[in-house]
Amino acid sequence: MLALAFSPDGRELAAGTMAGDVLRLDIDDPGHPRVIGPPLVTGGEVRTLAYGPDKDRLAAGLGNRDIALWWLDDAGTIFAAANVLAGHGSAVTGLFFAGPEHVIGVDAGGSLRDWHLPPTVFSPGQRPAFTRFAPAGDRLAVGLADGSVRFWDTGDPALPMRLDATIPAGACTAAGVWLSTERDLLACVDAHGQAHIWDMATLDSVRRFDGVIPSAATTVAFGPGSRSLVTVRSDSAAQLWSIDDPDKPRPLGQPFGHDYDMVVASADGTRLAAARTTGEIDLWDLSDPAHPRPWGTTLTGPVQRTAAMAFSPDGRTFAAGGIDHGIRLWTVADFSHSGDPTVTRLSPGVVFAIDFNHDGTRMVTAGLESELHVWDTGTMAEVYWPISLNAATVSGATFPRRPTSAQFRPSGDWLVTSLDDGTVALWNTDPQRTADRVCALTTESDLPAKWREHFPQISYRAPCGWR
Repeated sequence: MLALAFSPDGRELAAGTMAGDVLRLDIDDPGHPRVIGPPLVTGGEVRTLAYGPDKDRLAAGLGNRDIALWWLDDAGTIFAAANVLAGHGSAVTGLFFAGPEHVIGVDAGGSLRDWHLPPTVFSPGQRPAFTRFAPAGDRLAVGLADGSVRFWDTGDPALPMRLDATIPAGACTAAGVWLSTERDLLACVDAHGQAHIWDMATLDSVRRFDGVIPSAATTVAFGPGSRSLVTVRSDSAAQLWSIDDPDKPRPLGQPFGHDYDMVVASADGTRLAAARTTGEIDLWDLSDPAHPRPWGTTLTGPVQRTAAMAFSPDGRTFAAGGIDHGIRLWTVADFSHSGDPTVTRLSPGVVFAIDFNHDGTRMVTAGLESELHVWDTGTMAEVYWPISLNAATVSGATFPRRPTSAQFRPSGDWLVTSLDDGTVALWNTDPQRTADRVCALTTESDLPAKWREHFPQISYRAPCGWR
């Protein structure tokens, strides 16, 4: 054994080996220790170990310069593959947690790295396919790989509470889910291509209305006042349905558009963006749901298929991204004028998730590169460095951890992501939170020298309220 660590409550001992395994022992009865689960495989000899302050995570510093991090549930069960924190210059010889959101690593060369962790990580029970917040509250819907949906109350984002409500397996595909902004409704497409509407009025149960909307092949969105529903039919045209009575939906007008595989609506439901399989994006005015009409110019979307679209909460900005390594943003006011609307292009890599925060000042994008990018929509610059999702290790093999969705919580600066390692993570993206932490860890006497080192081109300005 090269490393030992006790859990904060003293009831568990972790031991690391030269072979790269971490053993966990239940020592509640010190005279009869009991092995907890199979050994955790890291891929490098274990030099140091540390538990998080709430015993909700376990970290191992490795001889191969990485840190392996596991998440533990309330019962102490490891519920996700090891998260790999890579970047040290030599073997990691020291570890400690600085609160629930930071782990500090020290390597043999004497360098120190401070890793920012998501403050909340939980496992929904199987691989999550998507996450959706109810627009008017803190209820979080997590869709699972088997087509079921489970719900959490995130009123306290640091301690999400599982709700009793559950939508059964096969009822909701990943792409075909939409939560109403004005009524307690959820619409989704099932495994057979039929759309159903669910009553979300209570937190302890959900009820499926009797009405069935056929031929909703892929995706749905609510129209104005959530009194209508847009579906993409199996023939790739869009169709509006009246859902004044969700038990008896009826078609409104004729199908419109062609070659669609994705639609999104503005927050008030009066504007619809419909992406064609060829990359173009059509815009529709749904102010009169019985008579949708084209709105502005067809937009040139991603060169190949559009994978993500979103309107800002006030409906003034529209964003789209795909697999051609770029995001396009348009000012919606331009759509009512002739000529091509103004477009801003960003290039964070392949994009398949886009969302705006509650006041439209921030935009998050996620894709294949295992990073989340948060943008200032006023300057179109990144608010801070990309949020790294690091990598995961299973049986000694390392692979990227990629998000399957990313969305801001409507009532604040928290961000939720579902990850392909089977977890859901909540992040606090408020820049002031980071500034407060820097001020808490920095003394006034050493700050001028650090300022000159890192910001030589900017005159020193005393931060943190110092004078």
